[in-house]
Amino acid sequence: MSAATIDSVAEEASLALVENKRRAPLQMYLLKVAEFCNLNCDYCFMFNLKDFSYQKKPRKMSLEVVKAAAVNAARVARLQEVPYITFSLHGGEPTIVGMGWIAEAVEVLREQASDDLRIDIYLQTNGVLIDRSWIDFAKKHGIFIGVSMDGTREAHDRHRVDHKGRGSYDRVVKSLQLLAKEDDIFTGTLTVMDPDVDGLEVYRSLREIGVEAMDFLWPLDYNWDNLPPGFSDPQCTRFADYLIPIFDAWWEEDNPGIQIRHFQNMIAGLLAYRSRLDAIGAPPVSIVSIDTDGGIEPVDSLRACGDGFTELGLNILRDPVEMVYTKDLFKTTIRGKDNLCEACQICPIKDACGAGYLPHRYKSGEGFGQPSVYCKDLWKLISHISSRMADEYKAERFSIAPDKTMPTIM
Repeated sequence: MSAATIDSVAEEASLALVENKRRAPLQMYLLKVAEFCNLNCDYCFMFNLKDFSYQKKPRKMSLEVVKAAAVNAARVARLQEVPYITFSLHGGEPTIVGMGWIAEAVEVLREQASDDLRIDIYLQTNGVLIDRSWIDFAKKHGIFIGVSMDGTREAHDRHRVDHKGRGSYDRVVKSLQLLAKEDDIFTGTLTVMDPDVDGLEVYRSLREIGVEAMDFLWPLDYNWDNLPPGFSDPQCTRFADYLIPIFDAWWEEDNPGIQIRHFQNMIAGLLAYRSRLDAIGAPPVSIVSIDTDGGIEPVDSLRACGDGFTELGLNILRDPVEMVYTKDLFKTTIRGKDNLCEACQICPIKDACGAGYLPHRYKSGEGFGQPSVYCKDLWKLISHISSRMADEYKAERFSIAPDKTMPTIM
């Protein structure tokens, strides 16, 4: 690349940094601190779908990469005048790297904090290793913890097994029973939906454990290259049928302390507020992933689209992080509703749906210019939510958040 071209790209990145300071600032960083895991979940987009890039990367992130990410993120945050940045420790499984390494990484990250810049740190774990010592460690270092958990024993152990095929349910339940009492650090659970099990039983099992904040994720296995079972049957809405009983139970309980992100953000869209969830409502998704080798990539779930799909040729040890703004794939993620196909643009529920999650719109050779492969399910679910709201709207359950982006469940 010539010097003139390099200067031109740098100028494009600088301009994009300023232009996106309000619409799509760089505030959320996924640090993929470990490229290995103590579980072998069959639906894992990191290791068991289409992407095998982990095989050529270090198994553990160096503190040099952490430092470069922290310095870059803080520099950009101040240029974009945002009050905080979030670092989420991901994997693989981040607890495998140990408390000692994480303590050093947290210290490096927090060095960038100042009166005008808050540093938030999260850890997303499968929960297998979480015990009282990990909870005390997290509280000491101000780390928030989220756990991936699929609900009942049947649902969880169908997919979330170790490398010997053994289920992890018992170990994760013990972790959650401890974490559920620590609402100052516990952020809740993420459950990948399996329509072959009873969604309402899954929801009730999480509540029985004491979980009060949760979300239900659409499997990343499926896009327009790999259609979900029953796709050609217009009456087949297995995922909506999984979620609707959960919504009804949640809605009828009328307990503002129970948080379910998908439902809350769908309601936000129906009320014409901006979604805060990248999977719903088509907000600009400016999430940046940093791999163990320092590679700078867009949101990690796009790995489900193909081998090496998210690789941009950028590295935090060499490139300013705002260079992501110059890459076509990242430009796609931050386009938000401008990225919707014509059918979705005129759809009456587009504000609540946003064509669903970006990976579910992908088709080889055509990109993301299609509706979600879960379109039927999204339509049925959101129509049901809209109907319940119209029939039984409880205005006192909602207040407008200070930033005017969405209503908050009270």
